[in-house]
Amino acid sequence: MPPFPALPTALAALALAGALATLGYIAALALRLRFLRDEAPAAGDRLPALTVVIAARDEEQAIAHAVRSLLAQDYPALSIVAVDDRSTDRTGAILDGLAARDPRLRVVHLTELPPGWLGKTHALGVGASRAPGEWLLFTDGDVVFEPQALRRAVARVERTRLDHLAVVPEIHARGVLLRATVAAFAFYFALAIPPWRVRSRRRPDAIGIGAFNLVRAAAYRAAGGHAAFPLRPDDDLALARALKRAGARAEVLSGRGELAVEWYPGLRALVNGLQKNIFSGFDFRAGRALGSVAAILAGHVLPFVAPFVTPSPARWIFAAAALLLVLQVGLAGRGAGLPWSTGLLFPLAALTWAYIVVRGTVVPLARGEIEWRGTRYALRELRRDRG
Repeated sequence: MPPFPALPTALAALALAGALATLGYIAALALRLRFLRDEAPAAGDRLPALTVVIAARDEEQAIAHAVRSLLAQDYPALSIVAVDDRSTDRTGAILDGLAARDPRLRVVHLTELPPGWLGKTHALGVGASRAPGEWLLFTDGDVVFEPQALRRAVARVERTRLDHLAVVPEIHARGVLLRATVAAFAFYFALAIPPWRVRSRRRPDAIGIGAFNLVRAAAYRAAGGHAAFPLRPDDDLALARALKRAGARAEVLSGRGELAVEWYPGLRALVNGLQKNIFSGFDFRAGRALGSVAAILAGHVLPFVAPFVTPSPARWIFAAAALLLVLQVGLAGRGAGLPWSTGLLFPLAALTWAYIVVRGTVVPLARGEIEWRGTRYALRELRRDRG
């Protein structure tokens, strides 16, 4: 009788224990997830003034649809400040054409980037400085809103006395592997920051969503505005952290059915796009970033490979862990509006994310800079701004 394969079985047991732990967490998250669509829209015409601030650079393909969806909002006290941040395409002209037909839209054209700022962070700060509303909604130039989304959001913040409401959009993705990669992102994002901790003012946990950060203007100013983190590539998260440090009350909701975005048009665009900010998510620490890669390979790739190369009973334990991972990634993907089946390609998606993290760490370190929409930023400057 062959010797008992102790090491493979021990590793398999660890993988299964990890999968069970994360499954319990994701299941609890799914049960506690709250939806913007479940909030009754604020009634009447005497609602607080709200200004939407959009920073757009080379968004000619999406900007018109996004802005029209905002202009179609059933919200009485609405204004929009769209900041054209040095676009080289027709973004500025499209915005000017929309503004000519609706006085609620004001367009600001930027032609230069002052030193010490990232482009988008600077554009949002400029837009906020020209926003008259009691509430500020920071969003992107490719997000599409349902007509009552703002009434629902304001009803939520007023009823629960919030200062900051972040809403995760429904994500549209073309291509099977891209959808699986987005579902994996939803899974990793959920593991990184428990959303229910955001509601506690005693905890530092904060979540910011670039597609929808609704902020009380007074809280925004008390937190220092975007000037508090001028060089953070992850400006949405940096804003949430600044607000939390200033004592703001915050919450995170799912926006399924109320706002949607096509995050990236393809997998190559996603990989290239995340190179600008993935390293900042690890606070520009290579050890932390590469440690996460090791965790992905050991915890989320090995369980799918091991059943083919290990003896029983290890292969069946690894297989059980793999099945549990498929189920929970599919569940996380459903939270972003993706089909359950996206979880089936999780091993490929996990490898993709490992590659994204490695590339997003090694390339900036080798070049000493990141590049974001045609502008280069020195890594040594970015590291000074901890946000």
